[in-house]
Amino acid sequence: AACAVCEYTPKFRDVYTQWGRKTCSNSHAGVYKGLVMGSKWKDMYKNENLCVDVDRAVHGQSKSSWQDGNFLFTTEMEAGAIDESVYPHNKEIGCATCAATENRTVFTRWGSTTCPSGHSTTLYSGFMASSHYNHRGGGANTLCMHPIGEAPDGASTTDNNGNRLYGMEYKNT
Repeated sequence: AACAVCEYTPKFRDVYTQWGRKTCSNSHAGVYKGLVMGSKWKDMYKNENLCVDVDRAVHGQSKSSWQDGNFLFTTEMEAGAIDESVYPHNKEIGCATCAATENRTVFTRWGSTTCPSGHSTTLYSGFMASSHYNHRGGGANTLCMHPIGEAPDGASTTDNNGNRLYGMEYKNT
């Protein structure tokens, strides 16, 4: 699996991911569209959910045979604690990497549906998603899912059981 570290040309722009989208909302410039990928839900360890370019390019020394490395699986949304009309059960999830308005900083405010008043604008208000609490594998990070999901082109609706995302809930102790 290839990777590239990039510098976005327009100066002073934050680049961020809109999880669950294939295009950027808020008139933000699209940098690339991708697929949410991570380790398989039953793998030995979790890794980070990534927004992998839809091309899924390989590097110059890639081999077609298994080399004992880690794997990336496409991600599907699982039912429960989500809006299934927007994110249907077992449908693959996309992502859009976006460039914010010039001279603006983008951040996620966890546990809120609004941004602090004064100097911030709410770009979107969604829901938190992550791997299942008792699965060994899957994504180790939490994503803020866009409320208006867009499935990636050619998204599978088959239960592939790769990486899985679930809506998160608060638990009182």
